[in-house]
Amino acid sequence: MEFLRPASLREFFALAIIAACAGSAGARRFSDFREVGSFHASNIHSNYPAVAHFVVAPEGAMSDRNMVMAYARRACVDEYECFVLFWTSQAQAARTFPITDRQAATMVANYNRNRGIGNDGLQCYDFGSAQERCATVGRDSGARESK
Repeated sequence: MEFLRPASLREFFALAIIAACAGSAGARRFSDFREVGSFHASNIHSNYPAVAHFVVAPEGAMSDRNMVMAYARRACVDEYECFVLFWTSQAQAARTFPITDRQAATMVANYNRNRGIGNDGLQCYDFGSAQERCATVGRDSGARESK
């Protein structure tokens, strides 16, 4: 089956450049997300998740649900159970557990993956604002909500 066969070497390189540029768009957007801390439980009897990432991203980045999910899944790609907690202000973000009430109040979203029970979900918070403060674009993207 012939999928895509360039007629010349020049067309091949043109296609390669287009593919590289298209693929790097997501990578550039991932640079909007900055991990400011992480947590790894020392044993399975911890009161906290096995792995957690504490992330700050601007509100513009948080408005793209697909990008938020893609970043969180990438952060948790090798983990059996993993959380990613998101803030839009570095000054208010937690760096590790336990988190304070103030840090919890300013968290805008969290992602939870637990492969054992098949959970893979993003929860966005509004905490009293007029509307959700994150992930408002692309809501019907096929990304599953937390159960």
